[in-house]
Formats: sequence, structure tokens, C-alpha cells
Amino acid sequence: MSRFEVLGPDFESLPVPVFGAEGLRIARMLAPTRVDPDTQRRWVSPPSYVVEQRADTGAFAEARAVSPRVFGLDHDPSVELGEIVRPGGFADATRRLYELFDAVLPVFAAGSGVGGQAPSGARQAPSSVAAAGGQAPSPGAAAGGQAPSPAAAARGLPDLSREAQDAGSGVGLRASAGEAREAFFALAEAPLVPYYRSLGKAFFAFLDRAAEGS
Repeated sequence: MSRFEVLGPDFESLPVPVFGAEGLRIARMLAPTRVDPDTQRRWVSPPSYVVEQRADTGAFAEARAVSPRVFGLDHDPSVELGEIVRPGGFADATRRLYELFDAVLPVFAAGSGVGGQAPSGARQAPSSVAAAGGQAPSPGAAAGGQAPSPAAAARGLPDLSREAQDAGSGVGLRASAGEAREAFFALAEAPLVPYYRSLGKAFFAFLDRAAEGS
């Protein structure tokens, strides 16, 4: 079987950039939900699987069963976390988030590791998040962002002084990172936010540093 199939969880989270053995990966959490047949309101339980794809090829990398403790959270897996409420304009907002990811991920992959150290293999130039997720890439995704300067690369740190190209719009890295952070948490399902923050700790720390220009 070329693709991993999980029976049970029926909800797929937003994509979260993480690092794996070969470099940048795109992770998604899978969680069970319950839908009220009368109101169609939907409640989510803690994620039970994390599935990861390589960011450079979109190929399946890993799937693993998880529990709240894996995320450092003390939740009962059998108890629902809360209701999922999708904001209006979700599809357009998600497309914009993918464009912003295309702008910031090359810099993150080039030199943003935990503690400022670039993980092994992290200097691969990733394809767009949308492509890794099996969806059509956003316009300009192939261009990605500018590579960090040699000095920044040698330090294993992102070069926050250079501009990343966001789908050809020329938005600077600081602005792109700030907008990406805001866009992600505007779309993130409120009951799952602690899980997103745990899974994407390194990425969100990078966005914070980049948005602040530090």
C-alpha cells in the first residue's frame, strides 16, 4: 500500500511544518469527531494520529498513533475537546495561508531549528505546502523565497534581513511571517490550538522571531 490509511479518525487538521530525518515535513493531525445529525454541529476529540509527508516531494513519510501526553497535554482521549467552528471564507483564507507558507518555509528550512541549529537535511528547498498536501500549488509556489545569505547559513540561523518573495508580491519576510502567524491561528480550530502549538513549536517560534525581526 503506497498511502497510509487510518480507519476511525475523520477530521484532518491544518498542515504544520515540522522537521524529520530527511528535512522539512508537513504534518497533519487526524482526530475523531461527532456530528449532531439535527444541527450538523461538530465536536472534536484529541488527535489520535499524526501523518507526515516530505515537503520536497509530497511523498508519505510517517504515520504514528498519538495521545494527548505526546503533546504534553493532560486531556482524557475519550472526552471531546470542543466544537469545531469554521470561519467564513475558509477556502480563500486557506489558499492565502499556503501562499504565505510558500514565502516563509524556504527560510525556515534553510536555517531554523530548535535552539537556532539547522536540523540535518534541513537545507533542502521545499515545494509548496499545497503540493505536499496533494492540492494544487498556489501561484508562484515554485519561486518560493530567497535563500538566506552565506553568513546566516553558516550560523545555522535564518537571515531575517532579506526579503522573501510571496507569490510574486515582494512581501518582506517580517510581514509574511506576521501574516502567516495571524492567518494560521485565525483558521485553527480552537479546541486543537494547544495541539498545534505543541506539534509546530519550532515553526511557530520561527514565525515569532521573524515577525519581530529578531
